[in-house]
Amino acid sequence: MSLIKTLKAQVQTYLEEEILFRPRPGSKELPVAVSSGSAAIPSQLLEDLKRDGMLVFPGYLRPTILERILTATTEAYLSRRSDISVTESAESAYRYIDNPLRLSPDIFSLAFDPFLVGLIEAYFQCDIFLAEADMRRVLPISMEEFARLSVKNTQGYSPCHWHYDMRGRQVKIMVYLTDVGEGDQNFSFCPTTHRHNADIPRSRTNYPMSRFPEGWPETHGYSVVECYGKAGTLMMFDTNGVHRLRRTTQSQRDSFTFYYTPGQALRSLDYDHEQAALIAPGLRRLLGGSRK
Repeated sequence: MSLIKTLKAQVQTYLEEEILFRPRPGSKELPVAVSSGSAAIPSQLLEDLKRDGMLVFPGYLRPTILERILTATTEAYLSRRSDISVTESAESAYRYIDNPLRLSPDIFSLAFDPFLVGLIEAYFQCDIFLAEADMRRVLPISMEEFARLSVKNTQGYSPCHWHYDMRGRQVKIMVYLTDVGEGDQNFSFCPTTHRHNADIPRSRTNYPMSRFPEGWPETHGYSVVECYGKAGTLMMFDTNGVHRLRRTTQSQRDSFTFYYTPGQALRSLDYDHEQAALIAPGLRRLLGGSRK
């Protein structure tokens, strides 16, 4: 990155974090209703999220909803949905559904779940936006074979290596659509690494600075949570925490992910506007903001 581009990025980061999207403590209250996916009270969930940087909700998707989403997903990957775009990444061994918000009304509605949105806003202490949505099929592959697919894969530039995201304040919601057990391709997270710490250099412009080698958590004394769960398990996590996708040859993994930020890094979203009209007026603002 040239000096001018670096300076522009640094100025943009300062404006976003210190002026435009700065939290106002006390401006957001916790959601009242307790989610069906957890028996914990919202205040305890918020404290856990602040402390660890992640939450796991087993069985968040009810079986009937999960079945509808799985049916729609199968139809899309079999090219039976002309309204759904499917692409492949040979160097990552992924298949993507590029517009998952159109795939199923259940997926679209979940992105505006009042309980989940309320919890994230209480965490950020400001309004949030749905910055991006993706759905991917992670094809089974060993890390050794994965490294041979691309030079980038051997340099730790993929989500399969320890890293944090470089978008500033961001929370992701990821939902497993397949059972993910020990030995499967699971999501891994290092609790407490979302906090400011001398062990973790922070940058939104220096990409290599955000990547870490094998064995990094153990070397620096961090624990690792291996996220296993049945289809329908939902994970919420601060992407400033160090995390990765583990690759194995055991099975493919289907999942979808929502990205939420206070207003930066907003991507264009493809969705059914008639479906959007059914969302509660107070939540439609998640679709706003300045998007690219």
